[in-house]
Amino acid sequence: MYIILIALLISEAALIGSSSSCEEPSELENTCGKYCFKIVKPVLEQTAILQKQVASHEDRQNADTQAKLEDFGKQLTLSHEKVADVQPKFIKIEEQLVGLQSKFDDIQTKYNNITSQLLVLQEKVAQQEGKLQVIERKRKDHPSHFTKIGSKYYYIEDRHKMSWFAAAYECQQRGGHLASIQNEREYGAIKAKLNHNHNYWLDVNDLYKEGLYISLTTGRKAPYLIWYVAQPDNKGCSDKLSSNNDCCKGRRTHQHP
Repeated sequence: MYIILIALLISEAALIGSSSSCEEPSELENTCGKYCFKIVKPVLEQTAILQKQVASHEDRQNADTQAKLEDFGKQLTLSHEKVADVQPKFIKIEEQLVGLQSKFDDIQTKYNNITSQLLVLQEKVAQQEGKLQVIERKRKDHPSHFTKIGSKYYYIEDRHKMSWFAAAYECQQRGGHLASIQNEREYGAIKAKLNHNHNYWLDVNDLYKEGLYISLTTGRKAPYLIWYVAQPDNKGCSDKLSSNNDCCKGRRTHQHP
């Protein structure tokens, strides 16, 4: 309402002023009358004050806006700087991730290789278990062939002749091994069960080194040896490789484990 009144008064003052050119205040006072002049003058003065206040407010607002813009610009610049600082770190992290991925791929490859090897080993173990089961079945199929001599069980073959290697293999197929005499008591007990007109194989051999007699069962030096007079002399041997006492023809004596 106050603004509208000011506008009306200003318009009236403008109309009054347009009736004469550049009249002095005294002339305006005489023209408009003291009453009109007294009312318009404060309004004009107040308008000037308001204009100054508006201008001052606009200046302050512009200054504040400018300050805010400058502050925002500084913050934006700082943000760019931080981004610039972080960028190399981010690139380094990416490189580390690539390196970790490469290591993971290597580990995965090794794991796959180990898994494949384990599968092969499992297959071999299964095959060996199958062979052991066959041997066990064969052993169970011929329980009566083993005779208890002393504290052990033996199978004495008196019908077929074969080489030492064949005898060792046959013993293995029956679930045992060539007899391994440990002492004189065992020797005496076994000798009493043998046909003295036959020769029998033991697990003793000197295949590794001539004159060094090793037990095939243990891989160690034979604990007990007894020879006839002038033995060993290599006579009657048929080893085609070295013609020594390793592999003379004869029958076999199986010992059950």
